[in-house]
Amino acid sequence: EVDYLLDATNGLFDDTDLNREDVISTWAGVRPLISDGGDGKRVSPSKEKRDHSVWLDNNLVTVSGGKLTTFRLIALDVLEKCQQVLALSDTTMQNQTVSGDQVFSNPTPTHPKFATLPKPLQQRLQGFYGLQLDRLLDIAHDDELAYVTDSNTIWAEIRFAARFEQVIHLDDLLLRRTRLGLILPHGAMTPLISARLKQICQQELGWDEQKWQREAARYSELWQRYYHLPAA
Repeated sequence: EVDYLLDATNGLFDDTDLNREDVISTWAGVRPLISDGGDGKRVSPSKEKRDHSVWLDNNLVTVSGGKLTTFRLIALDVLEKCQQVLALSDTTMQNQTVSGDQVFSNPTPTHPKFATLPKPLQQRLQGFYGLQLDRLLDIAHDDELAYVTDSNTIWAEIRFAARFEQVIHLDDLLLRRTRLGLILPHGAMTPLISARLKQICQQELGWDEQKWQREAARYSELWQRYYHLPAA
């Protein structure tokens, strides 16, 4: 698959000569499919429909199935399910709409740091964090509004994830809460980055030196096994 993708990319784009040394990381996704089982006969996964299902169970909204190109429809269905459990008045419900082009309404953050950010970063953070953006900016240290090297993630997002997004292990932080482990060389564990990551994890998660070393070793082994370039 690696060779196939490299050949396809080099064939589609002019002046490219990508090879295995250019690959930063690798991963594969599995598409979740839903089925009613039909008449009990086994159906080839490639012939299953890409429909999605959204259901509510004890105030937990669960989504299964679907595909990337229908993400907006899935989001609308999720919002409708959420309205069943949110404490909204009748007037509020009447004013709510989930069918317009603008699915989410993000008020402009009031924190003074927001105005200092570049416009593209403002737009991305607003879209990603919504009403939580003021909180992110409030906990950000003065030097944490800078990008993490060659990524579009700022350091404040790492601190926010560590404090509020139930990070248990280092791979939670680098592979799921952020994607730094997938888009930066060496799984984002270069000396400069790892030193700042260590500081944030110690401050926000209470990790001592031994805990950090265990987590760093665990993450390195996991990344090498599942995300490093496979052997030719």
